[in-house]
Amino acid sequence: MMYNLNDTRKENTKLPANLVQVFERQAGRVSDFFKRYSKKVKLEIHLNGSEKSGYHISYSVRLKDGSIVYADGHGRSLEKLAAEVFRSFLRALKKERAQERKEHLVKKAKRAKRQLLAAQKSLAHLHQNNLQNEFDYLITQLLPSVKRYVRRRIKLFEAKGLIPEGKVKSKNVFDRVKAYLFEHFKEFDNGQMSMDLWVFKAADEVLESVLKSDEWIEDAKFTSVEELERKEVKSMEEEFSTDGDGDLVMLEELDDISYHLDDYTTDDINLAVDDEEKILEALDNEKGRENKEDVINEKLNALMHHLPLEDSGVFDLYIHGKLSVEEIAVVKGKKTSEIEDIVQRVESDLKKELRAAFGSVNVSRH
Repeated sequence: MMYNLNDTRKENTKLPANLVQVFERQAGRVSDFFKRYSKKVKLEIHLNGSEKSGYHISYSVRLKDGSIVYADGHGRSLEKLAAEVFRSFLRALKKERAQERKEHLVKKAKRAKRQLLAAQKSLAHLHQNNLQNEFDYLITQLLPSVKRYVRRRIKLFEAKGLIPEGKVKSKNVFDRVKAYLFEHFKEFDNGQMSMDLWVFKAADEVLESVLKSDEWIEDAKFTSVEELERKEVKSMEEEFSTDGDGDLVMLEELDDISYHLDDYTTDDINLAVDDEEKILEALDNEKGRENKEDVINEKLNALMHHLPLEDSGVFDLYIHGKLSVEEIAVVKGKKTSEIEDIVQRVESDLKKELRAAFGSVNVSRH
């Protein structure tokens, strides 16, 4: 991570070594935010003023879209001021990252929904003329979010010991979803549910049938949180040119801070910046890890796998599917108030579990 310190203090003295180290650590922390960013960024630190009149410190980075993330402050203690202003700067960075990721996911979801609805007449025509191969091809192109949903659910079933690892291929399950859609298309055509919701409901029906099959029960084995964390580390460190199932993805998804769209991050549960920073400080002594933020996200993803099936399914559709609570209620056949309760409970429980996992840190309660 490159950073530039512009020191224009009135007193012409060398910065204390401990303050130089502070700035270097801060630059490293910012580097974590941009680990997979496609454009090199430089942290700019401006320092001026004097001990008598007080110092002014500012931090800024320019993003690839030209926007600036900036924070500044005044104070008499340089080290204390640097810590306080940098914390504000991190809040701004985290807010920008969360917003960018959310916008990216929402944009993808809206585009997929628009394309699916636009192709509805074509799908009906293919079904009516019993052209299943063509139907399968078109529906495959239209349902990348359902494909990823199936993959995440299979991964969770494995983690909970409901199916043995590697026994059920998500590709085969998705093929069954396509077959289900073709077989039941007439029921959809005569029903009241919109197609973008019906495809998720169909996926749930097929996934439920997978769980009801008892052919592998004796081979199933529960996966511990520790083992899940190890697997999350491996998956997060891998580099892909496809999304894992052969689907091409945009370069910005591979390189930018919105990478790992199938994973959960602290942005998804609105973990307070102060909490996250205190946890990161507690991890400072951990060796061999370049990005300590990944440590927290790995733990979060492992904890997600240990949620009740119903809760994790609802939260998945809310975060990754970008469905509203009203839409999820339709898919799951529940009341809107029940879905709202589940979303709030999952977010609260995950925060609580993260705090417990890093219990040596006296984090605040939000």
